[in-house]
Amino acid sequence: TVPLVPGVILRSADIDDVTRVEVSNARAEAIHFELRLRLPEGGRVVRADHPLGRKNGRPIFRVAVPDTGSGTLRFQTEHPTERVPRTTLRFRGNVAVSTTSHGLHLTPW
Repeated sequence: TVPLVPGVILRSADIDDVTRVEVSNARAEAIHFELRLRLPEGGRVVRADHPLGRKNGRPIFRVAVPDTGSGTLRFQTEHPTERVPRTTLRFRGNVAVSTTSHGLHLTPW
């Protein structure tokens, strides 16, 4: 189970499936990875297994990935029931993106 984000109280809205993002680092040094989310109007992150921040009014995850290592982020979003959900992921840095049955796989290059 992915824990609730501090201060979140679930309201009557649709909760999306858990999104899983894997970040792999093939470099010989650690990297700092940012995952910026663009949520639909009224959408918000309600559960996350890493601290959630904000940048320019948008939710963001900042993760340190060790040299030749990987990391996984899991989060869940909520959106008003009358809207069709659409979450856009934005990545900072050079990454190769591939989808998996459990989410996205990101590899810096």
